[in-house]
Amino acid sequence: MTIRLLTICYYVVLGTFLRMDPTLSFSTPNTPKPSPIAIDRKFVQVLPLKAAMLTKNWQGHMLDVEEKVGVVPELGATSVSTRLSRTGPELPRRQLCKAQYASFYECTFALALADKESSPNVRMMKRKAITLLTVDGKLVGPSTVTFASLTQPATMALVVQLQDPPQWSVLALLVNPTERNLEAIVASESAMLEELRRRAVDAGVSLRLKDTAKESLAGTCEQLSLVPMEEESADGDRVDENEGAEAATAWFQC
Repeated sequence: MTIRLLTICYYVVLGTFLRMDPTLSFSTPNTPKPSPIAIDRKFVQVLPLKAAMLTKNWQGHMLDVEEKVGVVPELGATSVSTRLSRTGPELPRRQLCKAQYASFYECTFALALADKESSPNVRMMKRKAITLLTVDGKLVGPSTVTFASLTQPATMALVVQLQDPPQWSVLALLVNPTERNLEAIVASESAMLEELRRRAVDAGVSLRLKDTAKESLAGTCEQLSLVPMEEESADGDRVDENEGAEAATAWFQC
């Protein structure tokens, strides 16, 4: 019954979401795209159900990357094709993106199931029971929110907002998979991180990005202003979080 109800909500909520901003519709490769620099980006916090349903649509539009991603010579080295062979420099990243979409959907759908509870206490208990949402060994479902950029290409970010310690953690950052131009993708990634930085500064907290989220991004650390983080060991020495096999999760300072 719950799954059936959420399925009905899928079409109602997604239709409302798309009408709220038509730029979230799914363009074809031939649809003209505005310059990522010229547009005025709109950032909002969205409900988990909206985020889950939009991600589900993105998964449907995510082509079989093992077979159809490659370089389009006539479009330049920064473009990818949806009709080429299973080779190309963009293929590995698109495979990581595919995994990010799946994880993003599972997390936001679990949050949506928890949020349908009428009791705030039960809602928080169910959020806290989401084992997919864990940061530094702590369950962080109650502190997890989703942000979206309502422009082309649309982007979404899954963010954990903690006050103790005062830190925001970006667990995932997605870009509409129908976007082919890498420069536009990088610009969208950079714009989302910049907005999150601004909001984090306003809230008086730091901002960091999870390593698995970084792996699926098209932008480099330099392009996205990311710096590998260090942590203090038990004896007070600083240790690079990105070194050694013992580190379960590495982070990048935003």
